[in-house]
This record gives sequence, C-alpha cells and structure tokens, in this order.
Amino acid sequence: MFRYSHELNVPVNMETRYFPDRMLGFRLKVLDENKHLQSVVFGLQDASAIFGSTSQGATNYSAPYFVFSKKISTSYGEFDWSIGYAFDFFSVIAKDFKGIFGGVMFTPQALDKLSFVFENNSKGFNTGFKINPIEPINLMFGLWDLKKPTISINYVFY
Repeated sequence: MFRYSHELNVPVNMETRYFPDRMLGFRLKVLDENKHLQSVVFGLQDASAIFGSTSQGATNYSAPYFVFSKKISTSYGEFDWSIGYAFDFFSVIAKDFKGIFGGVMFTPQALDKLSFVFENNSKGFNTGFKINPIEPINLMFGLWDLKKPTISINYVFY
C-alpha cells in the first residue's frame, strides 16, 4: 500500500515539522474469515521506519496494528465490522491511531456500489461514504473528527 496525505490549507513548515506524508505500508492476513470466525490482519503503516530511514520527521500516519473483521449479511445489506489494536513495534511509533480502534461499514442491498462508514480511530470519530464507480477504483467522502472534510481516491489491488 502506498499513501500520500496532505492537509489542505496547512503549509509545509520547517518549524512545526509539518510535511506532506508519504508512506509505504504492508498487510498480512493471518486468518481468513469463515462462517464462524472473523478475519485477522497484521498491518504496518510506514514500514520504512524499521530500517532507520529519515521518514520519521515526515511521518504522521505510522501505525503497527492487528485488526479483526467480520461481515454480516442481512436482508437490508451487508455490515462489515472491524475492531483493532495499534501499538509501538520496533522503531515504528504508532501515531495515526494507538490503542483500540474500530468501525462499521454498511452496504445497502439495493445500492451495492455505495457504502456508509462510521469509525473511531482512537483519537476521534469519522464518518462518510464510499462509492465504487468502476472496479478497482473507489472514492471516499467524509468528515474527519466529524468536522474536517476529507476526500480520498483509492485503487484497490485484490
């Protein structure tokens, strides 16, 4: 996973050390979801910090984590529940989220390309929606901390 993040209207500043964030992340599925068990994933955002790179000064979103998720289908649509735990791991300091985090994504039965998201990233609550106009692209629109507008464009590798 590669991610580039920059807050609009926040200038790059040497004194506050705010720089747009670039990071390479990895996810490893430890357990596949089945009828009775949730999936388990180990993730590492900003893996370059393990190798002592200079990214520590510009990293805002690093986080090693485990996440458990389970999809539940109903006659209304599909609920995708997640709960995780982020922690410091080797030289990668958890900054994006730390401790317990989680959320739910609901995809209505009638609108299978639209999902509604509500989550807690251990710092605050975020909400929004995701739309998949064409596979493998999705667009997300939401409110970060229920205040700041956020937009993302994602290319999903399967």
